[in-house]
Amino acid sequence: MPNGGEQQRTREKYEPRALELAAKVVYPHAVEWAIKTFKPNKAPGTVGIYPILLQEGIGILLGP
Repeated sequence: MPNGGEQQRTREKYEPRALELAAKVVYPHAVEWAIKTFKPNKAPGTVGIYPILLQEGIGILLGP
C-alpha cells in the first residue's frame, strides 16, 4: 500500500481535464445504484471506508 508521499505524487499528476472525462463516463444514478447494492454492515475496504458511510452520505457524494 502506498505511503502518504506516493499518494501525494499521484495527486500532483492530476489533470483538470480528468473531471471533464469523468463527467462524461460516470453517471450519478449509476454511482447511486452501485453504492446501494453494498451490504451496509460489511467490514471497511482497504481504504477504511464502511459501506454504510457511503450509503448515508450519498447526497454529499453526488452533490446537488
